[in-house]
Amino acid sequence: MNCSLIEKMKTLAHKWLDREAEIVDVPQRTYDTLDSLLDKAKEIDANRNPRDVLKDIGCLLEKKGFNYKALRVIKGILIIDSDFGLSRALEEKQLACLTAPILYYSIGELLGLKLHFVKAPRHYFIRCNDVNWETTANCELTDDYYISFFKTSLPLQ
Repeated sequence: MNCSLIEKMKTLAHKWLDREAEIVDVPQRTYDTLDSLLDKAKEIDANRNPRDVLKDIGCLLEKKGFNYKALRVIKGILIIDSDFGLSRALEEKQLACLTAPILYYSIGELLGLKLHFVKAPRHYFIRCNDVNWETTANCELTDDYYISFFKTSLPLQ
């Protein structure tokens, strides 16, 4: 079979953009930005400690010009821009606590990592084995940190 006929891998991020495209205009350049990021991510050696691989994913996002959208805290409540979707995040290179994990997860899919989304109250992060990875800070944090910070006693899953 001709390799050019083989469809590119559709990651979670591609599927997410497809769903957004049902509601808003998602230009081809947004998919191209995602594909460029994923092509560069193929250079990451996934046969290492998950912490190192996750750190490299965060460094790649930074090198590709991604920043984190400033979130506001008003009277102890985290305020997140509700219409800040993945397409807009890719276009503006501004990530938030949902869009960053989508990209980490998609890169993980490409690299063969088993990553999981974890939902804390008003927040998302990535887990790989026993490692909680805070994608907005590119570092590992404990369950106790999240439970304390988000004032929850619920198990984080």
